Amino acid sequence: IFSLKIYKMYNEFIIRNIIAQKTKDFRNKNNLEIDGLAQKLGVSVTEVIDIENSKSELNLDTLIKLTNTLGLTMDELFSVENADSDLEEVIRIYRSLDKKLQKSLKIIFRTLDSGSN
Repeated sequence: IFSLKIYKMYNEFIIRNIIAQKTKDFRNKNNLEIDGLAQKLGVSVTEVIDIENSKSELNLDTLIKLTNTLGLTMDELFSVENADSDLEEVIRIYRSLDKKLQKSLKIIFRTLDSGSN
């Protein structure tokens, strides 16, 4: 069960980071300021900043606007190379931690997981 929770949190982390990176890349490639992208998406500047800092939980409407603005399909937006090797790296790092730190992380993950239910 714990490894499934780690996997779920890892996936959410990866997805947010993929979206953040692709959004930044698009903005930089097109010489757009944050407020310009916010205007194109119909969201606040703060929302774009949150997207680019992997802090935003996008609703479906904003996600669709983002894919349209970036000129990507949903598949292209969420595509990531080497996802399996990234997960293996996360697991390897976790296993390399001392037992006390592993236990602390388990408590944190359980607390986060119980707060989301």
